[in-house]
Amino acid sequence: LREMGILTQENFESIRLHEKPICIERTLSFLDKAGILTQENFEGVVSHTKLETVHRIQKLVQEAGLLTQQNFESIRLCPEPSHIELSLSSLYKAGILTQENFEQALLCQDKNICTILKFIQEGGMLTQENFESIRLHKEPMYIKEVLSLLQKTGMLTQQNFESVLCQDATDIERFLSSLHKVEILTQKNFEHVRSHPDLKNISHILKFIQKAEILTQENFEHVLSEQEIT
Repeated sequence: LREMGILTQENFESIRLHEKPICIERTLSFLDKAGILTQENFEGVVSHTKLETVHRIQKLVQEAGLLTQQNFESIRLCPEPSHIELSLSSLYKAGILTQENFEQALLCQDKNICTILKFIQEGGMLTQENFESIRLHKEPMYIKEVLSLLQKTGMLTQQNFESVLCQDATDIERFLSSLHKVEILTQKNFEHVRSHPDLKNISHILKFIQKAEILTQENFEHVLSEQEIT
């Protein structure tokens, strides 16, 4: 602060009385390294109600070489910093945290999209192409539920991910959740998602018999056979 000419009694008191002085110091250090430690930015940091989250975001952005005044403002004014942190962390770990992707992540702060990015990053599938597919998807809530089921059963692969995106999200979520609830969600059964001509109809049938507590592997196969005949 002294080197930047903003070490005043008032600023000293703000730091001294802050409940997280170490977090303040580290956050200001990032701004200093980026050459944007000003009085205005100092006040923006000290007054932020979610400082620890902002600090973690700044660390990611700084390490990616993207900590500019404009980006700092975007982070500081972000309504849901915890959501953007999840997205940026996933993008950073995948090696695709660029300025363009940073801006796109800010535009789509839907918690479902943030969670999806985390799922596919942990599965080693967060590529630029997959990021674009998720960012532009119209039903991220259902996609998130489907990928969660696939992750839980060890079936979250690139091939299955692509199959999910090719289907109606609500239908495939209904289909897979019915199988998962009775513990018959396997790769073999999932293959029917790719090949079945009427996923909407069969997903409703499966949901119905699952609620009736008669969905078994045998009955599942009977339903498939009858649907193929009709």
